[in-house]
Amino acid sequence: MKKIDNWKEIKEQGSEDLGFVSLKPGQYVAKIIEVEDVEEKEYLKIKFDIIWPKEFEGYFYKQMEQFGDWSAQGILYRSYKETAQRFFTAFIIAIEKSNDKFNWNFDEQKLIGKKFVANFGEEEYENDEGKIKVSLKCRETRSTVALKEGKIKDLKYKALPGNEKKEKEVAVSTDDLPF
Repeated sequence: MKKIDNWKEIKEQGSEDLGFVSLKPGQYVAKIIEVEDVEEKEYLKIKFDIIWPKEFEGYFYKQMEQFGDWSAQGILYRSYKETAQRFFTAFIIAIEKSNDKFNWNFDEQKLIGKKFVANFGEEEYENDEGKIKVSLKCRETRSTVALKEGKIKDLKYKALPGNEKKEKEVAVSTDDLPF
């Protein structure tokens, strides 16, 4: 690769600079776009996009159109190994409760087009240079029923072990839910 001498002096591109409003911690109603079963490793790779709130509708698709690849923020990996089956079951129940009369019946392609709640939270990680950075991830999947009933709590800031705990409040209004 050609070396860029002053690369650390170049201003980083933020999502706002590209016409995107950054996602914030909190709950978003999402729709599954694509599902791939990775049988040899026993997990589903699930691409999803936001459908509510309206200002974020199609968020990951718009990024894909601009950058040519689906954002890692819009991908879930759900293991169905024996040790993870409790978590997988919780995910499937959230999907079934969010989609009236839906029964997935072990056909991952039936998940396409189904909605669920993606609860995003911030968490720290250490980059390759040893610096602590913060990423926003879908750390919990829940049902739209739980969202309507106000049963979903905002996720606490997840600090690295030994790092000072930080907490951020996120207010979410469900007044304009589309269902």
